[in-house]
Amino acid sequence: MQAPGIPKILIGNRLHLEFRRQISRNYAEHFAGKRNMEYFEVSPLASFNVRESLTELSRLVLMRNGMERLWKSSKGFHMNKRSHTMENRFSFSEWAENQWTSESMKRKKTEVNCEVVHVAVICCGSSAVRSLVVMLKSILLHRRRPLHLHLVTDTVRSQNVLSHLLDTWNVTSLDFSIYLSTNFSMDVAWIPTFHHSSLSGLLKLTVPSILPQNLKKVILLDTDLIFLSDIGSLWDMFELFNSEQCLGIAENLSNWYLRKQISGKLSRWPAKGTGFNTGVVLMDLETLRVLSWTSLYTQITKEQLKIINATQLGDQDVVNAIIKQYPEFVFQLPCVYNFQLVHVHETIPCSTLVSDIKVLHFNSRKKYREATDFAHSLLVRYQYFDEMSGSYLRHNFMECTDLATNSYAVSDNVDVSLVTHLTIERLPLLEKFLSRWRGPASVSLYVSDTEAYRFIQFLKRNRWLNRDDVAFHIVYREGALYPVNKLRNVALDQVVTAYVFLTDVDFIPVENLYEMLIKAIRNEGNLNNRALIVPVFETFKYDLDYPKTKSELLKMLDNEEVFIFKQRVFPAGHKETDFHRWRNAKLPYKVNWRMNFEPYIVVRSDVVRYDTRFVGYGWNKMSHIMKLHFIGYEFIVLPHVFIVHSPHLISSENTMYRGSQQYRRCMNALKIEFMQELHKRYPQNHNRIVEMPHNSTK
Repeated sequence: MQAPGIPKILIGNRLHLEFRRQISRNYAEHFAGKRNMEYFEVSPLASFNVRESLTELSRLVLMRNGMERLWKSSKGFHMNKRSHTMENRFSFSEWAENQWTSESMKRKKTEVNCEVVHVAVICCGSSAVRSLVVMLKSILLHRRRPLHLHLVTDTVRSQNVLSHLLDTWNVTSLDFSIYLSTNFSMDVAWIPTFHHSSLSGLLKLTVPSILPQNLKKVILLDTDLIFLSDIGSLWDMFELFNSEQCLGIAENLSNWYLRKQISGKLSRWPAKGTGFNTGVVLMDLETLRVLSWTSLYTQITKEQLKIINATQLGDQDVVNAIIKQYPEFVFQLPCVYNFQLVHVHETIPCSTLVSDIKVLHFNSRKKYREATDFAHSLLVRYQYFDEMSGSYLRHNFMECTDLATNSYAVSDNVDVSLVTHLTIERLPLLEKFLSRWRGPASVSLYVSDTEAYRFIQFLKRNRWLNRDDVAFHIVYREGALYPVNKLRNVALDQVVTAYVFLTDVDFIPVENLYEMLIKAIRNEGNLNNRALIVPVFETFKYDLDYPKTKSELLKMLDNEEVFIFKQRVFPAGHKETDFHRWRNAKLPYKVNWRMNFEPYIVVRSDVVRYDTRFVGYGWNKMSHIMKLHFIGYEFIVLPHVFIVHSPHLISSENTMYRGSQQYRRCMNALKIEFMQELHKRYPQNHNRIVEMPHNSTK
C-alpha cells in the first residue's frame, strides 16, 4: 500500500513510489526522530539520487559552502508535515560531516579503484565545446578514478582551444589526447544524413580507427549528457561482457524506430525493437578491430542506402542496422545509464525511479529549453553544473597518481588579432570597441560561474559580440585581486594570427584601425624584436562622438574635448610617444624607452608573455614593456592610428592601490624583485635598466 502523503511520480506510463520504507529508514535518523519517522518524502523536483548522491554531497559540502546552498535551493528533500512531526533536526552540513568522518566512508575512500577510465567524445564546433564543458564538470565532480579524455575535433583551432581549456583547469588525475578528424572524415563523408549533427555525428563510427591501436576499450559519449554518479560504475560494465559482445548500449526510449512507414513507404532504418541510443556506448575496441569494424559498417550502410537514401539519426541508424543483423554484439545497458529527455514525451517507459538515474541525456531537439514540469526538474541538474565553480574540481578525493597534459602550437598567418580582457560589467565597452574593429579578437572574460552562464545567454542575442571571429575565453573568478596579466596571457595564448594588438577594453579606436594595422605590419616587415605603438588619448565626456580620423582627433584636441592619455595624473606613462612630433608625422618614427613607459603595442603573437605576479592595479603593463626593452625591442610610433579612452568608474583595484600604503609597498617590492631578475637573466644588457625612483607612485 502507498503511505498517506507520499507523492507519486509518473515515469513513462508507470507509477512508482519515490522511496520505499527500507530506503527511508537508512536516512531518517539524520533528519527526524526514529519513533515518528515512517516514510521519507521526495518531491518531483528532487535534484539528486539520495541513495548514492547524498554520500557525494556529504563530501562536497566540505569543499565549499556553495553545495549547501544548492541543497537548500533544490527543494528536493522535505518531510511530510501532514503525517509526521520533526524532532532532533540535523542540518545538512552536520549530517554531511558525520558521514564524511564515519568509518564506512573512510573504508570506501581507501578502496578506490585506480584503473584509468577512457572516455571518447566527438567535439566539433563552439557549441559542442560549451556542452562538453558542462558534461565534463558532471563527470569530474562524481568520478573516483583517474580519467583520460580522447577528444576528436575537426580543426587545428578547436584542437588548440580544447587543449588550453583542459590544461588550465589544473584538475588532478586527468589526462587528455586530442585528435584531428581530417584523415578519417572521408570514411563516413559519403554517408548522406538528415541529422542536424551532420558529419560530426557520423564521425563516431570512426572512433575505433582514430584512437590508438593499443587502447582496448573506451566509453563513447555525446556532449549533451549530465552524469549524476561515478562514471566508474559504467566502466565496470565491461566486466559483464561475454566473448561476443563488443557494444554496451542502452535501449532507445522513444518510439522512433517503431514508426516504420509513412504514406506506405519505409521511413526508418532497421532496428531491434525500439532500437538502441548511441549517446552512451561502451566500445570493446579490441573486438571491434578483430571484426573489421570499418568494413562491417561500410557494407551494411551501403545495403541500407539502397532502400532508404539517407540516415535520419546519423551514426545511430547505422549502429542499429548492424545490431539488427548481429544482435549478439550487444550488451544492453540499464536505461539509467542513458535516460533520454525525449522519453518524457513518449509512452515507452524506462522502468526506474527518478532517483536512480545515473546519466541524463538531453537528446530532445529542444535540448535545454524543455517546458514540461518533469523536464524542468531535470534541467535543475544541467543549470547547476553549468554554473558550478570549476575550482571544486581541483579537489582530489582519490589516492591515484596525477597525470600529465599536452599542449599544441598555433598556426602562423599574416593577420592581427585584438587581445584584451574584462569583467562582465565592462561588456558595453567591448561592444563599442568591436563596433569599429573589423578583425579577429581574443578576449579573456573574468567571471563567476553564474556570470558565465548569463553571459552565454546574452552573447546569443548580441549583434557586436556574437561574431565568428571573436573568441571569448572564460577564466573563473578566484581570489580577491584581478589577475590582469594572467588574463592577458590566456587571450594571447589563444590567437591564431601572427600578430596581435595588445590593449585594454576601455578604448574606442580610429575608424578602420584593423585595416591600418595590417598595412603598417606589411610596411614594417615581420616585426622581429619590434613593437608598433598605437598613440592613446582620453576624454571625460560620456556622450562624445568619438573621432573617426586623425584630423577629427586633432580638432577635438585643440578644443580640449580630448587629451593626451593621463598627461595630468601620470605623464611618464606615454610621454615617450612624443605627441608633438606625432601631430605632424606622416611616417612611422622610432622612440626610446624610459622608466614607467606603458604604450599599447602591436607585436608578433609569440611575444614574451606577461609576468603573472603583477595582479590588481599597478605596473602590470610597464613590467612587460620593460622586459621587451631589455630583450632588445625597438619601439616605433605609427602616425595615423590612435585609440581614445572612454570614461568609466574607477576600478576597485585602483581605489585599493591609492588608498593603501601597504599595497603600494608590496608593489614596490615586487618591482625591485622583477628588475633584479632581469639583471640576472640578461647580464649583458644591465645598462638598459635605470635606477627606479623610491618615491614612485605608479
